[in-house]
Formats: sequence, structure tokens, C-alpha cells
Amino acid sequence: MKIILIGMVLGYGFYILFRYGFLWGKHSIIAITRDGDDWILHGNDKSQTAKLCGSSTVTYPVCILRFMVSGKRFKQVCIVFRDSFQHSLTYREFFLQVIS
Repeated sequence: MKIILIGMVLGYGFYILFRYGFLWGKHSIIAITRDGDDWILHGNDKSQTAKLCGSSTVTYPVCILRFMVSGKRFKQVCIVFRDSFQHSLTYREFFLQVIS
């Protein structure tokens, strides 16, 4: 019985990892661009216009951004790490855009 339970937990863990960790899910956010006051969230299946929520957490090493997408009930969350950019200057520019 324990082996079946452990197998189910590991299987669900791999499912979550492949769907959200590797950005293969259809609702995964692949890229973010800014258009004036709005943000455009680019995903695997489509692009959506969203507003950045005040409940976002912005620090120097990581940004946890929460977006309210029009027509959606729940907020979309995107985590951006400092090392996801090729140059530190690019992250600084992004960081300044988010906090302004």
C-alpha cells in the first residue's frame, strides 16, 4: 500500500514538474512584454493583455509578479529570476519598469 501511495505522489510530482517547471502547460507564461501601462503575457497557446497587481513581490534576486488578466477570475503568477536574463543591466531595466 505504501509503495502505491509513494508511486502516486512521485507521479504527481513529475506531472507538476513537467507541466509548470518546464513550461509545457498550455497556460504557462513564456515571455512578458510591456505596452504602456499594460503587460502582454505570451504563452504557449496565446497572448493576453494584463494589469500588474499591487500584490506582486519585487526584490532584487527574484520578482513574483501577479497579473490580473481581463476575462479571467484568478490571477496569473509569473516568477522572474535575476539570472533568467543574459545581462544584469537588462534585469535592472526590467526591475525598474516593474516598480514604477
